[in-house]
Amino acid sequence: MIRFAKSFRLPAAAVFGLALAIVGPSTGQTVQAPIVIEDFEGYAVGEMPNLWKTNKGRSLVAADLNTMTPDHEFRIGADGTNRFARATMVDYAYRLIRMNGDGFDWRFDDHPVLSWRWRIHEAPAGAREDDRKKNDVAAAVYVLFDRDWLGRPRSIKYTYSSTLPVGTRVSYGGLKVIVVGSAKDGDLGVWTRLERDVVRDYEEVFGRPFDRSHPIGISLFSDADDVPDGRAAADFDDLVVRSQFQDRQLTKDNR
Repeated sequence: MIRFAKSFRLPAAAVFGLALAIVGPSTGQTVQAPIVIEDFEGYAVGEMPNLWKTNKGRSLVAADLNTMTPDHEFRIGADGTNRFARATMVDYAYRLIRMNGDGFDWRFDDHPVLSWRWRIHEAPAGAREDDRKKNDVAAAVYVLFDRDWLGRPRSIKYTYSSTLPVGTRVSYGGLKVIVVGSAKDGDLGVWTRLERDVVRDYEEVFGRPFDRSHPIGISLFSDADDVPDGRAAADFDDLVVRSQFQDRQLTKDNR
C-alpha cells in the first residue's frame, strides 16, 4: 500500500550499517535500525553520482560523463544543506543501478520496507505505463528481486505516472509496474516521501512468496524517449530500508 509522509533527514553516519535493535515504544515490537542505501550527502553539488552504475550493453559501468550528456544526466543538486540527485531527460532514458552488497546489505527478513523521496518537476506529456509505445515516466524506483531459470529479471517498478492514477498496476511478464505517484494529483514541484512493503508487493503482483533472503539490487530511472518531444525532470533522495513503516499517520509533504 502507498504511504506519504512529511520530509525528513536521516544522518547517514548515525544509521548506516547499525546492527543494534531498538524496541518500539507503543507495541514492544523489536525494530531493527534503518539502513540508508543513499542520501547523496557524500557528493559535491554538480557532481555525478558515480558510485552508482548504469548499463552499457550487458555490463555495468560507473554513472559518469562517459555515459551521460546534457540531454540525459543525473547530477547532484542542493536545497540549502540537503543534497539530492536530479535527473534531466530530453528524448532520452537513463538508469542508475546499485547492487545489493555495494555499500549496503539489504535483507528482507529484517528490512522489508523501502522508503524514498522524490520531487517531480516535469513529466513527459501523454506518457502512460500501460502502453509500450508511450511507456515513459518522469521517475521510477525499481527493486530487482531475482531472476527466473532463464536468467530473466523479476522486478517491481514503482512509478510517477504522467496520466494514470495512483494504484494502477501493469504487468509485463517479469516486470510489474505499480503507480505510486501521479501528475493527476497536481503535486509537481513538491517533495513526497513514499514507503512500500516490497515483500508484500512481490507476493501480490507475482502471486507467490519471495523465497530468497535479499534482493539483487535497486535502480533509479527517468525516461522520456518514447512520446514526441519527451522531457522529464525529477529529484531523488533518501533511499532507506526499514523493518516497519515509519509513520502510520502519513500526509503529503507541503514544504
